[in-house]
Amino acid sequence: VRRELSRLSETAEEVAVMGRVYLPASDSPEHNRVILRTCTIVADSVSIRTSISRIRLFADSTQLGALGYGDRVYAVGRLSAGRELCSTRGTLVSSVVRREAASVYADSLSLFVVHERGPSLRRVVDGLRAYTRQVFARRLSRDGAALCNALLLGDRGEFGSRFTGNLRLTGLSHIFALSGMNTGLILLVVWACICWLPIPHLARLCVLLVAVFFYM
Repeated sequence: VRRELSRLSETAEEVAVMGRVYLPASDSPEHNRVILRTCTIVADSVSIRTSISRIRLFADSTQLGALGYGDRVYAVGRLSAGRELCSTRGTLVSSVVRREAASVYADSLSLFVVHERGPSLRRVVDGLRAYTRQVFARRLSRDGAALCNALLLGDRGEFGSRFTGNLRLTGLSHIFALSGMNTGLILLVVWACICWLPIPHLARLCVLLVAVFFYM
């Protein structure tokens, strides 16, 4: 996906981006942008679907401040691919670089939003994530908050280039990968918590499977 976005950005075409808000402007260091996920980017020559990578959307519009988790966004603008994100492909360091694959600088007149309505489990979970991020941001340094977000929430999007370089230098990049050792530690903790419960052995194994699913 990143290679396709990089090629598309070189054509200087305007693109249309459609996606759901993953990080609202109110929770971002820069209040003029939101981060989208599950995006579709459409140009005259190609349509690209990003299921894992995220898109950073910039727009000089008050509508961004009113967006919440799960809201849908449509905009047209200039695409800028994150070429520096591809420099560590094939190494463990690639697991700690930013997940944003590209940025879109949109015209505020093209911005169209659809607010999510009604109760949603996804919004409840995202609200808890947002509260956790805010606590880290208030009480920790920028790098400390980024580290805790990565360890607890699996969000490595706020790692700076210097911090990422230090992780690579010290050999700690593997901590943030979905490795067998990390999965084993999670299962060990969960098993220690449920082994005393009066439930069948098969039910305990099912609990472990659920824990692995949520960790992933």
